[in-house]
Amino acid sequence: MATFDYSSLPPSDADALREIAGRLRDLIPNATSLVIEIGDLLRAAKSKLEHGAFGQYCLDKVGIEPRSAENYLALSDLAKVYPPSDLAKIPARTAYKMAAKSAPADVVEAIMGEVRGGKIPSFNDVQRRLAKSKPVPSSGHDGSDVADLADRLIDALDPRNIGDLERFLRRGTKRAIIALCDELQRGLERQHPQTAAADMLPKNLL
Repeated sequence: MATFDYSSLPPSDADALREIAGRLRDLIPNATSLVIEIGDLLRAAKSKLEHGAFGQYCLDKVGIEPRSAENYLALSDLAKVYPPSDLAKIPARTAYKMAAKSAPADVVEAIMGEVRGGKIPSFNDVQRRLAKSKPVPSSGHDGSDVADLADRLIDALDPRNIGDLERFLRRGTKRAIIALCDELQRGLERQHPQTAAADMLPKNLL
């Protein structure tokens, strides 16, 4: 595997880049630890809120998207299974992948065993291993993604709206459901122009 070579750069730029890389190596473990702490705090907040209030609380009072909050919560949960000090060795982006509900427990355990042994996997390696072990669902949708989306809707909506949505999905035609998806995407683009809809919904449910 090719490695980055500073030799083609001006000496001042090479020195600056080395310093930046060193600083980032120091910061990255702290980033994952901070995310775990954020997840712990969000869990404490969520426990005090009724169903349907958490998403709005995150948007209005914390300043984050509900999907980001769910990532923080998932990583906080993973830190209750594995020592936070071990998880802190993994970049946050990689840890999010491992904390996802769809991540097979045996694969996560194998990766954490490597981390304890001093081997830190790359994001691409973790993504490849998780995808390789993930069964292909016959319906075209991953059951854990369906469960994840249902959980998020329950948190974001009040019981009446959940009931309305459930009845619509059961009775609506395919054309009507597609029209609803289009309206939801337009609404997301109006309310959150900086966030793509594909980042807010599970990709294989779009």
